[in-house]
Amino acid sequence: MATTLSGVVAHAETSACTPGVGSTAVAALGSTDWIAGRIRIDGTPRDYVASVPAAARTRRPTPLILAFHGRNLPDVVFAAITGLSTLPALVVYPQAAVGPLGTAWEGAPYASRVDDVHFAADLIDEMSRRFCVDPDRVYATGLSNGGGMAALLACALPDRIAAVAPVAGAYYENTERGCTDHSPEVPIVEFHGTGDTTVAYSGGVEFGSRYTPVESWVTRWAVRDRCGGGPIRTRVSPMVTEFDWPNCAHNAEVVHYVIDGGGHTWPGSSLPSGPGVETTQVSATALMWSFFGRHRLSDRR
Repeated sequence: MATTLSGVVAHAETSACTPGVGSTAVAALGSTDWIAGRIRIDGTPRDYVASVPAAARTRRPTPLILAFHGRNLPDVVFAAITGLSTLPALVVYPQAAVGPLGTAWEGAPYASRVDDVHFAADLIDEMSRRFCVDPDRVYATGLSNGGGMAALLACALPDRIAAVAPVAGAYYENTERGCTDHSPEVPIVEFHGTGDTTVAYSGGVEFGSRYTPVESWVTRWAVRDRCGGGPIRTRVSPMVTEFDWPNCAHNAEVVHYVIDGGGHTWPGSSLPSGPGVETTQVSATALMWSFFGRHRLSDRR
């Protein structure tokens, strides 16, 4: 059962689109509040921060984005890097548990043994109890190890997640746990730099485990989503090429943005977002928001 930071059990009678109660607001910026919260997963406290637009406190159904930070990257720093909280959505930034090499998400060889998929599912439930969340528009994104976590949710929670958008993701074998040839189609938009030396575009081995080349991972999703053609290649800027697999089943879509020479970064960030070459020629945040707007969970029902 979920609890707030104060230890008070969330009100069971709070409906999906009745303004919720609970966590203390830690800051207010215009029409968006920032809150901190804690829920318990199998007895272990798990923390998060969230930006809550005014619409989420009304009866107006609001999209929910789960945003997963990279290894050892504080959630509040990740929020600043991405600018996701400028979007008209409820954005939750969960904090990863501490593993052998610091905070990290499930699926990576250096993660702790906690169940982060359970954490993500309970966070969706918690936000839906407390705010007016549109269950048809729940999305996931993340950077690096957090991108791998978003990818894992596409496999593990396809009945809850409408689309995912990994950025510079690390796709270890366990990030595809739960996916089969008969898995539901999940729309995917992926961003990755060819000059990434932290998670190489061509794949590699870290901590004794192999992670998949990005092109291979994206192509597998095109097959899994039963896309009928492609990829269609479009040069969108001098540094960025878009690969689009169209005609996928149930309105699914697979899009891959390749940043030529780009580093381990969040494209379009106004702040330093990681090692290597950064680009402002495209905005990952703006592009994924446009992508999310084209996809709802009910498309594949």
